[in-house]
Amino acid sequence: MVTVWQSFLVNTAQMTSETLAYFTLGGLAIALLASIYTDIRYRLIYNMITLGAARLPAIMTIPLILFILPTLFIVILGPAACSISDAFSGNK
Repeated sequence: MVTVWQSFLVNTAQMTSETLAYFTLGGLAIALLASIYTDIRYRLIYNMITLGAARLPAIMTIPLILFILPTLFIVILGPAACSISDAFSGNK
């Protein structure tokens, strides 16, 4: 199974070889080649980070349900439960 990083590295290698072959024939400067290469890598990494950030809410749902909501219920309902038990026991 191919991971995202493996496909990223393969795509980067392919784009680098294609770009190098194209610009070497044209005789353009290496600085321009490096600029284009870094721009392509920046866009790929930005897209990968964006995809990871889009998945984050779905991933964080389980910890929210398991850890944060029960604590919130205890904090909110705890004093109410104490008040109700005091009311039924006759204490004021």
